[in-house]
Amino acid sequence: MRHPIQRLLAIPERFLLAAAGPNIYCHRISDGSLVSSWTKSAASSAEVLPTSTKKRKRSSEGGDSSKEDGRPAKQSSGFPSVIKLAQTHSRQHVVAVTDDDKCVRVFSLGTNGQLELVNERCMPKRPCAVAISSDDAHIICGDKFGDVYALPLLEPSPDPASIEPSLAASEPASTIDESTEVVPPGPDEIVHTLHNKRAREQQFRDAPKPPARTTAKPDSQAQLLLGHVSMLTDLEVASGRDSRSSKARNYIISCDRDEHIRVSRGLPQSHIIENYCLGHKEFVSRLCIPDSFPDILISGGGDDELYIWDWQSGTLRQTVDLSSLFRAAMSSDVFPSLHSNHMKTSTEPEAGENGHVAEKQSKNENATTPASAAQSPGPSAAGSSANRVAVSGIWTYRNRSLASSTDVRSETSHILVACEGRPALFIFNLDSTKCISPSQTLPLQGNALDVAIFEDQGVMVVSVDNLHQPWSVGEVRQESIEPAVLLQCFQLKLNNGALVWREEPDSDVIKQINEQGSFEMPTGSLQNLSNMLYSVEKLRKRGAEY
Repeated sequence: MRHPIQRLLAIPERFLLAAAGPNIYCHRISDGSLVSSWTKSAASSAEVLPTSTKKRKRSSEGGDSSKEDGRPAKQSSGFPSVIKLAQTHSRQHVVAVTDDDKCVRVFSLGTNGQLELVNERCMPKRPCAVAISSDDAHIICGDKFGDVYALPLLEPSPDPASIEPSLAASEPASTIDESTEVVPPGPDEIVHTLHNKRAREQQFRDAPKPPARTTAKPDSQAQLLLGHVSMLTDLEVASGRDSRSSKARNYIISCDRDEHIRVSRGLPQSHIIENYCLGHKEFVSRLCIPDSFPDILISGGGDDELYIWDWQSGTLRQTVDLSSLFRAAMSSDVFPSLHSNHMKTSTEPEAGENGHVAEKQSKNENATTPASAAQSPGPSAAGSSANRVAVSGIWTYRNRSLASSTDVRSETSHILVACEGRPALFIFNLDSTKCISPSQTLPLQGNALDVAIFEDQGVMVVSVDNLHQPWSVGEVRQESIEPAVLLQCFQLKLNNGALVWREEPDSDVIKQINEQGSFEMPTGSLQNLSNMLYSVEKLRKRGAEY
């Protein structure tokens, strides 16, 4: 049972980074060979993992811990899985975020593909979103508590000449003397009552010993930039011009569980809110700014539509329905389905009212669902959780590989959308009027997890879930596929003057990565894996589970 690859990162023309659990693998994109890898062992992650004495209590036997409200505490798998990957604009450093230990790690990426850990810093709360400032000087990191911090990419080394001799000769403030007795604050002479006196004596008896120093601790260099009153879900760093002064500015765009998209100024004026993009009725989980049109924002979450914004003015430009694409994909025989076929009800027709259902094609053919089928009514499943939209990823592609062709405009751009628990990738065209329209629906061999795009080669790599049934986030596959399909490769092709994505099932690069890019999972870790892979739908405040 191979661990799925939950995160991908494309280093243009050079490498593909793949994160499987706590491991990060660096593959050469030319031949798929494994260049280097990094992992955080369970033992070392336990040392980094901070413990909370505020929300948990231990039983008198020192056994299981539980929350104050009596519910069992969430158990850690022991491995800090990589949940985010980002790269600097210079392509020289990679930032990885891990969940259980709340750490942000910076790696240097050599020209030969070697990953070297530069620094690791723990955040006060669990990070859930990360971006890099335009000058590569700061990491913009958001956590689930709703706060956004700025951390220096590289920790500045102290200048010995700038340290005063008196301070240099003195003992560092961080040094802890184990022999020093810990005295609770407050002088003895202010204690007047017998009750307070006994309480103070109890404090002396229960005073903890000084904690042992660890290499990873909450980072003191983290600068708080802004905060949401709700759970933060994603953020983007953008550039634009001030509408009043025409001055070039940097902006931080963030979204949360409460349907809000907030546009704030970048460093050092991040406390200034420029505007809000309001219109979502459910949570907002993903944001994307297309490279070809940096003045528009595409957002998605728990609503049935994608939203396209003019983010500098907060104006909604367009909405595009996703639920119709779901119905067309579910009714098409091209897409994988559950072995029990319980995603369709007994009252569902086999085709739409107009018969616009993609024709069944053999697996050897690179089949896609046409746009006409995507817009068909499809099967009726109103009120079913199977048709709920939970956008897990939005990516942008700007055509560069075929830009010199006379048949294709160099301005052609694509928007790619993945939804949680769906074995499909929805592709939209972004035209010169800054509007998007459905183009293709690519069938996948498992639920889509992440996408990496090599624009210069016109290659797209998609990681798929090889353990769970397609269209499900909880049901395990009855029969494992050997060899395991962890990645699928698609190539951009010309078809009658139009750009289409076609699968390359015989790619030697992907075959080699599928063999080397993961590890065998330990027994009994599937539940923890499901919680890590599928967390978007849990943001919904109303409605049943899958």
